[in-house]
Amino acid sequence: MRTLIILNGELESPTYLKKLSFDFDYIICADGGYDKAVKADITPGLLIGDFDSCELSNFKGEQITFPAEKDKTDGELAIEEAFLRGANEVVLTCALGGRCDHMFANLYLVSRYKNVYILEHNQSIFYVNDVFEISNKQGTTVSLIPTFDSVVSLSGFKYEVKCTNFTPGSTLGMSNIVLGKNAKIEVKSGGLFLFINE
Repeated sequence: MRTLIILNGELESPTYLKKLSFDFDYIICADGGYDKAVKADITPGLLIGDFDSCELSNFKGEQITFPAEKDKTDGELAIEEAFLRGANEVVLTCALGGRCDHMFANLYLVSRYKNVYILEHNQSIFYVNDVFEISNKQGTTVSLIPTFDSVVSLSGFKYEVKCTNFTPGSTLGMSNIVLGKNAKIEVKSGGLFLFINE
């Protein structure tokens, strides 16, 4: 089951969000993500959070309420609930912009949970610690940002490397370009964020 989680970051395009929602079996809003869903004319299956950031007066569906003082963000609680309900793939959206601390927390949720990634109006963000293939995106700009010292091989890109060390804090992996119909990233050790700019 593919589950979309709408968070409380920046909503660049309600039209994009509405179109994106059609690709999912189930939709969860984490707190203020409900306001984004309303703007995109989306009715979620579940609202989850402490509800300090949204207006719920018109929602009649299922809600799970948590106290404001808790050890996890509403986004992380939504991810956990999605997997409890049978999700095998979870996509976060409206995950960027707004508060920088929440944005970084959302990125690291992608690195922590398997089969979780971010889709936004103009970019996709994945965490890669093994092999990742990019198909039919010739001309697309991608960036690789390591979270650990990472040994990486790249094929099908403008700048190809073989078993090269990518170090956190280095900008070595910024702004590469997909050239081949099938481009491959192989992380031999470590892990990194992959940004695909659409």
